[in-house]
Amino acid sequence: MKHYKLIILLFFTVNLISQDLGKINASIERYFNKGIFTSTNASVSVFDISSQEEIIAYRSQKNLVPASSLKLFINLIALQVLGPNFTYETTVAYSGKIRSDGTLEGDIIIVGGGDPSLGSKKIKGTYSMDQFLELVCNKILSVGINCIKGNLIIDESIFDSYPVA
Repeated sequence: MKHYKLIILLFFTVNLISQDLGKINASIERYFNKGIFTSTNASVSVFDISSQEEIIAYRSQKNLVPASSLKLFINLIALQVLGPNFTYETTVAYSGKIRSDGTLEGDIIIVGGGDPSLGSKKIKGTYSMDQFLELVCNKILSVGINCIKGNLIIDESIFDSYPVA
């Protein structure tokens, strides 16, 4: 929720600012210096249109490939619709029968939930791909499966289109 408030502050109250801009700049710097942004390149630059003067800046001279500002509004809508406690879920399931010797005569099914951070090394607090695969293997072993006579099915039906590449 803190992220949401900061974004609203920046985009909807900049023209109402009559307080010390140094405090706002310091708040922005503290926000981006949090540990979750260790692999992130970010910069902020807010201009007063009437004076053509930069009034808020955080690494504003850093050359970055520009990102779509539309993403900001999409994220705000997602926060509003999904809520601040939303978490993506990836489900591991199986079909068929598990024999007494631990052999699954059926398929392992991984149902993706659209988690954009899955397998990312750049987002602190998320599973790397190796950790995710280890978690899946441990889940399979925990139900007594030690051999699979079937297929691994990746269900990405949450998406309504095919990959481009």
